[in-house]
Amino acid sequence: MESEKDKNVRDEIVLSAQKLFQQFGLKKTTMDEIVADCEKAKSTLYHYFKSKEEVYEAVVDVELVNLRRHVKVLVDGHKSLNGRDQNATRVYHTHALTKCSNACQSNKISSKRGSLSQGQPTLCMYRARLLCYM
Repeated sequence: MESEKDKNVRDEIVLSAQKLFQQFGLKKTTMDEIVADCEKAKSTLYHYFKSKEEVYEAVVDVELVNLRRHVKVLVDGHKSLNGRDQNATRVYHTHALTKCSNACQSNKISSKRGSLSQGQPTLCMYRARLLCYM
């Protein structure tokens, strides 16, 4: 079980990485930049995450949680159940596709192959993860 301190350190790393990935993209962001931004030792970063891709997956998970909260607020604001379902689906898919498109553009993912480069996570993996949260 993760302690409160471990959770806080991990969250700080993910928050810094999220900011850098949004600004520079996955390919151009380095582990050294993440360490510098969150003011942690490099060994601390590698204690929590094995690779940059693992940090990126944690960022995607945070984004998905935020998306679910956003959709829930919008759904709860509608009166009719039918309208709620339709609006939730529309908002969710619009936001999810926007996030995927932004990831594709910032990381120059090939739309035909759906991958960053050999050995890195594929867009299909992130799409599958998005669908799990529906």
